[in-house]
Amino acid sequence: PVLVLYLGRMTEQRRRDLAHQCRERPHTVVVIDETLIYFLCTARGSRLPLMFRCTLPFTVSNPYTIASSNVPVEMFFGRRHERQSLLEPYGSNLVFGGRQLGKTALLREVQRRKHAPDEGFAVKLVDLKAEGIGQNRKAQDIWEVIGATLREDSIVRPNISRPDSIKEDITKWLAADDHRRILLLLDEADAFLLQDSRDETNSYGTVAELKGLMDSTERRFKVVFAGLHNVQRTARDVNSPIAHLGQPLCIGPLLQDGEVKEALRLIQHPFEALGYRFAPDVANRI
Repeated sequence: PVLVLYLGRMTEQRRRDLAHQCRERPHTVVVIDETLIYFLCTARGSRLPLMFRCTLPFTVSNPYTIASSNVPVEMFFGRRHERQSLLEPYGSNLVFGGRQLGKTALLREVQRRKHAPDEGFAVKLVDLKAEGIGQNRKAQDIWEVIGATLREDSIVRPNISRPDSIKEDITKWLAADDHRRILLLLDEADAFLLQDSRDETNSYGTVAELKGLMDSTERRFKVVFAGLHNVQRTARDVNSPIAHLGQPLCIGPLLQDGEVKEALRLIQHPFEALGYRFAPDVANRI
C-alpha cells in the first residue's frame, strides 16, 4: 500500500470519500492524519496492528492471495502441532498433502520463526524442484545444494562440494556448541525420493547418508522431506531409511486438532481489520 502522512485532520466525510475513490480505481492508500497519530500515542503495546485497523476500512485491500507459499506472517493461522513436530529433533521427517493446502507455507513459517544462526539454530528451506534435484540432476547432487545453502550462514566452508567434506563441516559446526542445531527443510522432494529409491546399486543411498548424519549428531542435524505422493509413498516404504522416523504429517484443511477455530480466525480477523463484521454463523458457512 501507499502510505500518506496527512498534516491535518481528516473529517469523517473526507475519510468516506477516500474509501470511495480507493474502491473505484482501485488503489490501496493508507492515510495517517493528526487525529490518528494522537490516538496511537495513547495506545499501549504494538501500535502497528491498531494503525491498520483504523486505516484499512477506508481503502481497498485483498489479504487473500493464490500464492499460497508466500503467506505474510499476519495471514498464517494454525498448524501449531505441525510446527512443533518439525522443530522437535525426534519429530516428523515427512510432510505430505495435496497442492495449495499449505505445505510450503508451513515450512516458510517455521523458517521465519526460528532461523537464528547467530544464536545457534539454522533453519534452511530448499526447493529441490527449483534446484533440479531428481530431474536434470542426480540425487547425490543434493549435497552440493546443502553445502551452498549452509554456506550462506558460514556453516560450510567456501569451495567445499564433496559430500564427506560437507558432512565434516556440519559436524564441526554442531560440535562447537552443544546447543547448536540445523533444521533442513527440503520442499518438492518427490522427484529426489523417487530417483534415490530407483538407484539399482544403492536404493535410498542418499537418504541413508542423510539419516546417518542425523543419527551421528543425535538429531541436532535434522532433515524434513515435503512433497506429494512420493513423499507419502516413502513414509509407507519399509525399505526407506526414514520411514520409521517420526509420524508423517498430512497437511489438509484446518479441521482437526482444534484447528477449526484457527480456520474461523483466518476468515474473521482479516475482514475485521478491513472494517467488516460477521453475523452469527456466516463465517461457518464460508
